Amino acid sequence: MSIDLKAEVLSRLDFRALFAKELGPLKYGRGDQAKAKCPFHNDIAPSLSLNLQSGLWNCFGCQAGGDVFNFIQKKYKTDFRGALGLLAKASLTWTLSTSRNGKRSSAGFGDTPLSTSTMSSVASGPAGAPMRPAP
Repeated sequence: MSIDLKAEVLSRLDFRALFAKELGPLKYGRGDQAKAKCPFHNDIAPSLSLNLQSGLWNCFGCQAGGDVFNFIQKKYKTDFRGALGLLAKASLTWTLSTSRNGKRSSAGFGDTPLSTSTMSSVASGPAGAPMRPAP
């Protein structure tokens, strides 16, 4: 996988919409900061800190953290390639859904969080075979 592909996906993602779909209601702070309940441990109060500009996250409860790729890898128990596929599909869907009106919205992410069935279809080639990078 090319670093250019990762950068392209990151440039097209709406982190605010993605985290809201994946985590439910966000508690917004100053600037591009938000908090949410961490999906990786039994969280009572929001301990997951999110940067909605960069896609970086950190949980003060379980000490997990990283970028949006690490988040998707951990949440869906996949590798980098699977996370890249999911996020590429989400960014492509967002691009197609907003190209009509030019406004950034969460419409491209659908009504539900990224699903494991979506993940397996994106991360697999024909008949469930693993995708291989194009030559």
